[in-house]
Amino acid sequence: MEIQFRSASRQCVLSGYPFQPGDKIRCYLVMGEDGDIRRDDVLEANAGDYSVAGSIICQWVHTFKNRSEEDVSSKNLLASAETLFLALNGLEESDDSTQISSSRDEAKVFNYFLALMLERKRVLRSLPGRPGVYWHVKLKQEIRVDSVDLFNPQSLSVVQQLEQLF
Repeated sequence: MEIQFRSASRQCVLSGYPFQPGDKIRCYLVMGEDGDIRRDDVLEANAGDYSVAGSIICQWVHTFKNRSEEDVSSKNLLASAETLFLALNGLEESDDSTQISSSRDEAKVFNYFLALMLERKRVLRSLPGRPGVYWHVKLKQEIRVDSVDLFNPQSLSVVQQLEQLF
């Protein structure tokens, strides 16, 4: 199973203001009270006004770049998956800041699933004889990922939500 990650939306979910190149965007991965998972993109200047019914699983900040429709390729979608993986593991890239709100079970499932997907895409490599330890090729860094049973009902529910989200 593979999830297609969408790139950041082109407008603020709070104000409806269209993002301009250079704007700082705060992205939230949210689990609503009804159990639905969604991604909300908010202009960093409006982030203080953001509230959610439910819980924030993860959040990160990136700089908006103006992209044409044809520029949104599988390479860019893979980059979104990698950004989320790095956010869940507390690793920062150049101008991005990340934060995990808690060590919830859902975050562990996301993290494990993304590690498997990124290993398949050769962004990560599993280290022989070291279960749960991956080598991030670009960062040249080891990352430990807790193993999760993807076939238990709670994990399956999270994976199904991820498919709908991205």
